[in-house]
Amino acid sequence: MLDFASAWEKVADVVPEREAIVFGERRISYHQFDDAAARFAGALESAGVREGAKVALYLYNCPEYLIAQHGAFKHRAVPVNVNYRYLDEELVYLIENSDAEVLVFHSSLSKCVERVRDKLRAIRLFVEVDDDGRHLDGTWRFDDLLEAHEPQPRKSRRVEDLYMLYTGGTTGMPKGVMFRQGEFIESLFLGAVVLGVLRTVPTDAKSLGRLLGEVSEENRVVSVTCCPLMHGTGMWIGAMGALMTGGTVVLLGPWWLRLGLDLLRERQARIRAEERADMAARVHDSVLQTLAMIQRSADQPQEVARLARAQERELRSWL
Repeated sequence: MLDFASAWEKVADVVPEREAIVFGERRISYHQFDDAAARFAGALESAGVREGAKVALYLYNCPEYLIAQHGAFKHRAVPVNVNYRYLDEELVYLIENSDAEVLVFHSSLSKCVERVRDKLRAIRLFVEVDDDGRHLDGTWRFDDLLEAHEPQPRKSRRVEDLYMLYTGGTTGMPKGVMFRQGEFIESLFLGAVVLGVLRTVPTDAKSLGRLLGEVSEENRVVSVTCCPLMHGTGMWIGAMGALMTGGTVVLLGPWWLRLGLDLLRERQARIRAEERADMAARVHDSVLQTLAMIQRSADQPQEVARLARAQERELRSWL
């Protein structure tokens, strides 16, 4: 069996120049992916983060999510997914419940982090990924953190090391589900065999290397990750499977979300415009009809008053 970090290190050794992650104009090779993760692991070690500690990832889809996750695994820490929709109370709950010592977050989420920062007493390292949000004083910028630390040397790990996924809390508060990495990775490889990406399930780094040598650039998996990485579907199917087999992960980041929201707003605006046009037509027809009835009843003042009041009430109800 394998652990995540050792498996991805082997992939980086076998296909170092192959694209691991594509994010807009950014292209990150497996060598760059592994080097950045090693620097993140070095930063964890420098900050006194112990092995087995939790690293909370409060992020939208981005390469930094996968780099920080890989770096945590390298250090034998445990990455923890945090729903980016969580606000103050939910964020505090998950950080405290998971015993996280590191929080990695997008700058666009910094206002929420700032409001609860004093409550996150166990966090020893705050790391910010810039996405044009406001910088939170006293936090490391992700790129600066990597540049300031040397790559952590590779080390021995155990297949019993934990991988954790927090549920969304739809039936209560979020709960952390714990997996042994070796067993979980074996299930990912079984999926690759079923899909025909690999011939057999590798049992160690050496056998993984041999199998990766058979996966050509043309036959590699290219996974377009539409779901959020903080969700099991996005991480397991969208990212982990491809990265374990030397494939390429194409991330759809916040711009994809903004596009979806823009299309939704456009549709809502179109519906409102159609509703207003329909209402205007109905009001127009109703007023013309009332005016015609008033004209026919011009010699009946009481009937004219009744018709006028009825039309007024109808107009008020539409407004």
